[in-house]
Amino acid sequence: MPRALVTTGLIDYNNNQDDAAVESFKKVVQTYPSAPEAKQALKQIEKIYTDKGDAQTFINYAGTTPIGNYSAAEQESIMATAANNLYLKGDWEGTVSAVGAYYDKFKNKPIYEKQMRFIRAQALVNLNRTDEAVQDYAVILNDWTSAYTEKSLIAISKMYISQKKYNEAVVYLKRLETNSEYKADYTFAINNLLLCYTQMEMADDALHYVQLVRENEKSAEEDKYKTGLYAGKAYLDKGDTTAAIKELNYTVNNTKTVAAAEAKYNIAEIEYKKGNYKASQKTCFDIINKMSNYDYWLTKTFILLADNYLALKDPFQAKATLQSVIDGYKADDDILPTAKAKLQQITDAEKTAPAPAPAATSPKKKG
Repeated sequence: MPRALVTTGLIDYNNNQDDAAVESFKKVVQTYPSAPEAKQALKQIEKIYTDKGDAQTFINYAGTTPIGNYSAAEQESIMATAANNLYLKGDWEGTVSAVGAYYDKFKNKPIYEKQMRFIRAQALVNLNRTDEAVQDYAVILNDWTSAYTEKSLIAISKMYISQKKYNEAVVYLKRLETNSEYKADYTFAINNLLLCYTQMEMADDALHYVQLVRENEKSAEEDKYKTGLYAGKAYLDKGDTTAAIKELNYTVNNTKTVAAAEAKYNIAEIEYKKGNYKASQKTCFDIINKMSNYDYWLTKTFILLADNYLALKDPFQAKATLQSVIDGYKADDDILPTAKAKLQQITDAEKTAPAPAPAATSPKKKG
């Protein structure tokens, strides 16, 4: 009989009928506590409750049975498992609540402290409660022996990068670069230090990390190709357009990713700023014809093309190009405000421009 009830419970469980399954398993535990199937049934009840993240309900129930006398360490493991299951499901509010319940119950030297703090920090980041997340990360990072130290360095640096707080990200990325035990984590550190120093316009530091990424045996080929874009920007910050163009072309010639589109745009912009409007125009058309997959850089190129038309004394084409951007672009970024402002400037300039003088008429000859 107990085996039949366990089988029924397993069938219900596999059919996602958890309430019916729990009912069958509880009958086994209650009616046949000395049978081998009772322990199996109790384990299945534990799994159902921990999958839901409801460890305390299970622990309370188990305490009412003859075979559910769990030790404090076993109870702690059950609660940690339940919290982690909620985390793996992406239930961020549930994770924060479950970890809170875990710490309420196990205040002194919790066994799973670093894991619980890590998953709660990650959940808090996803809930946009980053100040609270930093507190959990900080506890983990006070201990270099934890398996969650490098994970936390990566996570907190990602958080700061997403917030464009590059100075803060650099602090943790430098620690990861210096102390990482895993090559993959070192690679993450140097790639993102390159990104941060580029965004901060710290050219010498950016060029240092360009070299490290290129020398790193674990760097992906695409990451190496992208270094030309970063190096090009660094040389632009240093005023060396010749070296910048060489580096930007390194990216353009080796990859077809968005990095190539951005690099090519930078070349077109350099040509424009040098007054080489025809050359810039040609580069713009190269981007439009060959790199049309990247909406942001494609549309930014149309705006630069309008600048070239205006510089070449063709305001009609400039206005038409800007209007096409305004009519067709949908994303919420700097593109539309820029296009509208430039179109308004041309329109205002045309309104204030002096009218052309009438052509002089020749006096009639006296007959």
